Parts: sequence; C-alpha cells; structure tokens
Amino acid sequence: MKKRIIFFILLFTIISTGSITVWADMGPKESLYIEITGIEGEYYVGLLSAFGVGGGEFATDSKLCSEELKVLNQYQDKDGYSCLSKYWTVEGETRCEWSYRPPKEFKILIYDVEKECYYVSEKCELYSLDSSFYVDIEDGEITVKKGLLLVSLRTLVRIIEFIIRLLITLSIEVKIAKEALYKSKEGLQIITRTNIVTQILLNIILFVLPIFYVMFLYIPLEIIVFLVEAIIYVFTLYKYDENYINGKDKKWICKLRVFKYAFVANATSFILGAIIHFIGYLFDVMLTDGLRGVAQVLWYL
Repeated sequence: MKKRIIFFILLFTIISTGSITVWADMGPKESLYIEITGIEGEYYVGLLSAFGVGGGEFATDSKLCSEELKVLNQYQDKDGYSCLSKYWTVEGETRCEWSYRPPKEFKILIYDVEKECYYVSEKCELYSLDSSFYVDIEDGEITVKKGLLLVSLRTLVRIIEFIIRLLITLSIEVKIAKEALYKSKEGLQIITRTNIVTQILLNIILFVLPIFYVMFLYIPLEIIVFLVEAIIYVFTLYKYDENYINGKDKKWICKLRVFKYAFVANATSFILGAIIHFIGYLFDVMLTDGLRGVAQVLWYL
C-alpha cells in the first residue's frame, strides 16, 4: 500500500516538474513597490538602470516614446545610468508598482512638472521577492528607505493563508470521509498524508509559476490533484470502507464510492480554498494601504 502511494506521488511530481520546464520564464518573480511622499502636484516617476535586458528596454529603444518619457530621458546621470521605458505619471503621494521583472539595480528618478526639476536617488537594489522602497522629498532632497515591515507582513500573510487553506481542506475531507463510511484510523491517516503532500506540491508549483500562467493553470492543476488523490484512494481507501469490511458491498462498488468521495471532497475544498485565497488577496491590498500611514511614523525611527 505504501509503495503504491509513493509511486503515484512521484508520478505526480514528475508530470508537474516536467511541465514546468517547458517554459523558460519560470521561477519566483520579483516585484517592486515605490511609496512616494513629500511632493504635491503632477510629476513623472521613472527608473534609471545600467542594463536594459531583464529590466525593461531603455527609453531610447522604445518605439512609443511619449512626451513624459522624453522629459525623463533628458536627465543625464553622473554614473551613466539610462532611463527605462516604463514610467508613471502621478499626482501627490502615491505608490508605483512594477510587478513583473523590475531591474535588479536602479535609481529612482522623479521629475516635478510644476518646478521643472529632477530628483534622483542613490543606487537601489532588489532585496526580496517583494521589494518595497519609501521615497520622501523634503527641502529639495530625496531620501529612500527599504520597506522591510511591508515585506515581512506580506510573507506572513501568505504563510497564514496557506496554513488556513490546508487545515480547512483536511477538515473538510476528513469530515466527508467519516460520513462516507471511512472512520478507521488507518483510512483517515491516508487521507491526511495524501492531502498534505498534494497541497504542498500544488502550492510550490503555483508559487514558481508567473501570475499569467497561474490564471490559466490553477483549475487544471486542481483537476490533476483530484485525479492523483482519486487514484491513491481507489487503490487504498476502499479497504477501510465499513460496508467492504462487513461484506455488504463488493469491491468495485466500494471503489466507485471512493471515487465519488474524492470528487465531492475536492470540489468542496476547492470552492472554499478559492474564497480564502480571494480574502487573502484583499487583506494583502488593505495591508499595503494601511502600512502607508505606519511607514510615515517609522520613517524617523
């Protein structure tokens, strides 16, 4: 029995990792968040970089060079950094976000439209998957600090979200299992161990996939998880069916009931898991907005 479970788990892992290598643009992707305070009116925000590859093309190479981008590109950096083609036109205190492949090393460039002047930071580097920088302009000087608190809390939110989804999945499947005549300790252990392994593998795959692929592959991956669990249960769980043990039902009837159980349990946990994931996303957004005020208090600490 244990050999069969290990075989199907390894098979699932090979299929999953094999499909991941098809795309070259895989792995965790960095995101950059820039919180800007101390400035009013309209202004342009851009990034200066020494490398265009991997961090967006340079403004001079862009086919659609807007007037705002031309203004940013006129800045002559002392270290020879050039303006990238991605920029933001904003007003007042705001947040700029580069959520896919930002430059690893850069300078933050701000152009004040009303005062017709530039502000440029010292060299900054990405320091985590979610790198956050707080930019403050006061008395004509620009100050930049890392937003470590925001990154730590975001990571904590994701860990808590995963644990909650895992616990809910286990509780749902165990509860349905007991109602479906699988009340033995051995049967519940199979369900628990199988769910822990499949959920961890699923979340690892979702983590390394770019967000674009997650939107299209989330449901197919859930279907794969269902099939893997159904196969494992069909070969192992029927033995702990009370009707099978008592000789009331034949083996094929018990296996069919196992398959139905796997479908109902996975469908229920999928719906609730999607709701929890959506709540986690909303909480992450509220957390980011709420920490703006906290950042101002911690700025001088």
